[in-house]
Amino acid sequence: MSIVFGINRQVVVRFVPPVPGGGFTQGGLAVEFFVPQTRESFVVRDPWTPIVLNAIWQGPKTLGQIASFTGLKSKQRLKTLVDQLFTAGVLADIEASPPPRMPKLQGLSNRDPGSAESFVELLRKHSDDGVFREDSAHVQGSIGGVCRFDGRQVVVFVHLLRLGQHVVGGADFEKFLRLHQLALTSQLPFVLVGGLMRRAAQAAMPIQPKQYEAEFFTGTQGFSRLFQQLALGSGRIPQIAIGLGFLCGPFTFLYPFGDVFIMGPRARWLLADPAMVKNFFGQDTTAEEIASAETHAAVSGMCDLVAESDEDAIFKARQVLSHLPSYCGARTPRAKEIVAPQISVEQLDALERRMDADQLAPFDMLEALEALVDRGSLLQVKDKFAPEMLTAWARLGGHTVGIAANNSKYVSGAFTINALKKAARFVSLCDAFNVPLLFFHDTTGLMADRDTLKQGIMGYAARLYSAVAHASVPKFTIALRKSLTAGLFAFCGPGFDPDCYLMLPGATVTTLGDRSIEDLLKALRAEGTAEAWGQLVDHESNLRTPMSTKAYVHLITPLKHLREELIARLELVPENPVQQGRRGPPKKHETAMF
Repeated sequence: MSIVFGINRQVVVRFVPPVPGGGFTQGGLAVEFFVPQTRESFVVRDPWTPIVLNAIWQGPKTLGQIASFTGLKSKQRLKTLVDQLFTAGVLADIEASPPPRMPKLQGLSNRDPGSAESFVELLRKHSDDGVFREDSAHVQGSIGGVCRFDGRQVVVFVHLLRLGQHVVGGADFEKFLRLHQLALTSQLPFVLVGGLMRRAAQAAMPIQPKQYEAEFFTGTQGFSRLFQQLALGSGRIPQIAIGLGFLCGPFTFLYPFGDVFIMGPRARWLLADPAMVKNFFGQDTTAEEIASAETHAAVSGMCDLVAESDEDAIFKARQVLSHLPSYCGARTPRAKEIVAPQISVEQLDALERRMDADQLAPFDMLEALEALVDRGSLLQVKDKFAPEMLTAWARLGGHTVGIAANNSKYVSGAFTINALKKAARFVSLCDAFNVPLLFFHDTTGLMADRDTLKQGIMGYAARLYSAVAHASVPKFTIALRKSLTAGLFAFCGPGFDPDCYLMLPGATVTTLGDRSIEDLLKALRAEGTAEAWGQLVDHESNLRTPMSTKAYVHLITPLKHLREELIARLELVPENPVQQGRRGPPKKHETAMF
């Protein structure tokens, strides 16, 4: 089945399914030109066809103009391809009635993203000793080296192209692979910084197009090698990806391999720009809708942090690295100074009373967390994506911890599909780098509406259950307000063997809440079967008896003593992380799976 993406008076232009020998552009799809009058069709499998057509639609007509626009430097290959298109009767009609020009991407025309050189100057400015030591020969638009943050070395690869720097060559790939290998062998964090201006991105092709596909796609040292290298580093060393400009084409696949993806305010991250989406699929869209940092922070969830500037991107990268070890076999950093939260005992008591007054009322979990963790240490990850799930790094008494918490300010803290995916990835990331996990419960359970049931929310819940079960770092479960139905399982419930299970005196832990029991009884009475289910209802009521009688509860403590209790238990964590998994085989997993 073909997909029509352009119709004119003489020719229908279609995508057809992948065929042997098809090109790499647009996922390996070939392009078919169908002439309705003669019922003839002409299939072009040359991977450059969509790029050349796009160039022609932009306005340039001569081979020299097309070559300059697309980066396809072989004029003989261009001539052969264009001759084929003219023979098929395609280009004559397209030239007579060209489609609208491709719109400019919003937000990128104000000014260029910083060049590689200017970004390196910022790295020097913010490093401990003002030094950025280049570790390989300088290549235009691509700089790599080592700097020092918070007393430890970090490997950085910066690839920023300004307008006029049109070439991505083999030297860039070699430098990237060499620096990443340095990070792996030296067990150091790796930071990737990238971004292109729009036209630079379109023309970011190697100098020798005849060897392009062999060297950079099907070859052993091209993009596929970069993808493999980053995948092998996942879960072994912290990998931070920073996007500052236009990220397109094969480059887009580099950034999800990072443990944390930071996007600048002018960054646009997309596989196909709006004009291509319109031409190929007939869908109207904008760069803001499909590619902006706001979109990927709130909708796709691929962006973990949004930076306000290039300097802020460096600051956020340093914040992330301050909570993670240099490699998976090291202990997490510990703060030299402990800054207690500025909140009195009376304020904590008032906060707890407000939490217990109506457990079904919305409550902002941030209030409780800010009252518990070291002041200024809380760093949220994906805060705009699935806000009903709060994931963050913080410090307690100087100890680094990973926090996964329900936030009943949004949809009653229910586990939606996005919340489950967000939590599973964060749990996996913390486990990979030996960060103790704290689970704060305030949930009505899994979201079981029509849409989520159709999408198979149970399978996504299983992913989180699996991530929690396999995590071999210390795990602390805190029933803060309510822990109802499947929410009890998802956040390291008693059966998941937490190292410590703590409760506040007013917390409710049960498979059904009061409202659920009332609804169940109402339905059973209507069916005349309420008496037969009386034993079940009595069982549910018994679950709300004083929890001190339950063997799996380690301690019931008021909110004002919770911080010191957690710190005391964190002090018992061994100084050297255990490499042999406490439950099952040794840990060996990467963090991009969830």
